[in-house]
Amino acid sequence: MQDETPGPLAPTLNSSIGEASEATLSDAQVAAIEASYKSALARNQALLDEVVFILRERIAAAGVKIHSIEHRVKELPSIIKKCHRKGSTSLDEVIDVVGARVVSLFRSDMSRIGKIVTESFDVVHVDDKVSQDQGPLGYMSVHYVCKIPSRYKGPRYENTAGIQFEIQVRTLCMHAWAAVSHYLDYKGDWDVPVELKRSLSALSGLFYVADTEFEQFYAARLDSKKGAEQSISASIDTEINLDTVTAFLRRKFPDRQQTEGLSLFVRELKRAGFKSLVEVERDIDRGHAAFLKYEERHPPTRQPYFADLGAARLSLGLASNKYYTQLKKHRKGQPDDLLQFRDIVK
Repeated sequence: MQDETPGPLAPTLNSSIGEASEATLSDAQVAAIEASYKSALARNQALLDEVVFILRERIAAAGVKIHSIEHRVKELPSIIKKCHRKGSTSLDEVIDVVGARVVSLFRSDMSRIGKIVTESFDVVHVDDKVSQDQGPLGYMSVHYVCKIPSRYKGPRYENTAGIQFEIQVRTLCMHAWAAVSHYLDYKGDWDVPVELKRSLSALSGLFYVADTEFEQFYAARLDSKKGAEQSISASIDTEINLDTVTAFLRRKFPDRQQTEGLSLFVRELKRAGFKSLVEVERDIDRGHAAFLKYEERHPPTRQPYFADLGAARLSLGLASNKYYTQLKKHRKGQPDDLLQFRDIVK
């Protein structure tokens, strides 16, 4: 994980011309920090593993889809550099030695992930840098300084009790902009040449607009899925797309295992010439009795019954010559076995 982009350093007493300068640690102080870091390394790695495990489990249980969870124990050179910059003389003063970053897909998921963080850990401090005016090079994320909850007992938690760590939450667009801007070498607006400031602001704005558009599209997609479910329930003659086909299979085969990722099936239906789900349902109904006989004779290898997608495909393959052609492209061997059951098709 990249370190936080530092702000301008406050002038020190050693700054004779009013410029910012870094605090300087003595060799003894650096040696003490290094010794503390090495002695705590195993403990910090164990803490990191526990934090990441909890995050993965709780985020998955909440049904929140994310891009990634980055994590690291900050390396010693970065620790020393940060202690020099901040004037810290002890490793205990560096709160992000152990750090994790959750990269969400959509902005609205940041609050859901934040709720998971606050429910899973004891939160010491929250720094919401997203709502602050950070400028185009600002550090866009929400930072949670946490501890393992005191309710967690046992040998597994004895060494990590009371140790602070940091969890950052940001969207994929925020993450992309942070990654790009990190390599521009400019630490803040004060570094940027005047002739580049407008372009830099425009670039930052593009990432913000993309984040907003993704969020709006995500909301529209949820509305589309709800609309598809309503139209299917009302038996409306709906168009064929991923949302309507997904809702249709859920309704048509409620007792069968549900299949995810139906895009290929949608393409097969369209290539076979189906114009609406009314046509699809008609042919599925015509071929369903024949499909049940086929399933009885040729059950799938890993389970006793076909999933909803298999039931739909095979029923269509039995009833529709135009879909049978599509089915034959993707199911070697089995389509030929269907032909002997076609005399049962209604």
